[in-house]
Amino acid sequence: MQSEGLQIRRALISAHDKSGIVDIARALCAAGAQIIATGKTASTLREAGLEVIPVEKISGSPEAFRGRMKTLSFPVFSGILYRRGDKEDLEDLKRLNVPPIDCVVVNFYPFEKAAARPGISKADLIEEVDIGGPALVRAAAKNSPDVLVLTSPWQYEKVIAELNGAGHVSAATVHECAAQAWEKVASYDFAISAELGFKNKLSLRYGENPHQRAYLEFDPNGPIAWQTPSGEPLTKNELSYNNILDITSAYSLLSDLVKLWPSSTSAVIVKHNNPCGVCVVPSGLTAAQCLAFTTAWDGDPVSAFGGVVVFSAPIEDDTVKQLLDNFLMSRTHH
Repeated sequence: MQSEGLQIRRALISAHDKSGIVDIARALCAAGAQIIATGKTASTLREAGLEVIPVEKISGSPEAFRGRMKTLSFPVFSGILYRRGDKEDLEDLKRLNVPPIDCVVVNFYPFEKAAARPGISKADLIEEVDIGGPALVRAAAKNSPDVLVLTSPWQYEKVIAELNGAGHVSAATVHECAAQAWEKVASYDFAISAELGFKNKLSLRYGENPHQRAYLEFDPNGPIAWQTPSGEPLTKNELSYNNILDITSAYSLLSDLVKLWPSSTSAVIVKHNNPCGVCVVPSGLTAAQCLAFTTAWDGDPVSAFGGVVVFSAPIEDDTVKQLLDNFLMSRTHH
């Protein structure tokens, strides 16, 4: 990439959302770029009077499987990914007769919009999972600042202004668009995972901070029962991310105690991922579990407020009374 900005020799355009696509293509052409386009995008640009190279001419393969295969090809990705200024890469580019691609304009199939459609079948939703688009965007963003990647129509205006004014795109804009591309791919993959991924999950009250939403994915066969067999949550109120950390840490510590003293009764209290109190007593003692809890609580009763208590055995009635008197009331107050 030259210091004054990125000169675009060739741009690949494949957009599901055609908003502004003619305008950005015209600006690229005016700045001296050739336009490569796919399917309906190519038709839209030709109807606007623009000269377009069909992607099949670059890929060497026809569009197939009702659009599932268009851009995924060695020549297309080589033109994006080769390292500018690298002697060996430039020799490969020349030997393979691959045309450089300095700009990728792509937006994805609207998976989230489809997922929100009432009654949509899984088979139909699967068809809205974009494969080539995110792959192109990742390749282009990886080769920033030598490749410009545009993932949304709202980015076009700034790029058009720079192309019209200077004939190139500034380094700052190229970097900014690459950063936005990584965010776009991540959010798109997250949306797909939320709909089609692991379904054993719980909604959490909040994430690491109260303004953040979060959920927990878990193994239903794991050692901690995060919900009942019928799928109901174990607690009346939603857990928070910090609750999850505390429960997990308390369970891990308790597991070590059980391994060390398998015939004893143990209690562990954790707050903000730190142990506040730990106690191990012989199981043969009277009210052993209650003693383990009260002793652990006395270890640091101030820090224990609002914390998590984990026991090595099912909770007994006397222990429940101690929890109500000493722990849950303080948690409610907290």
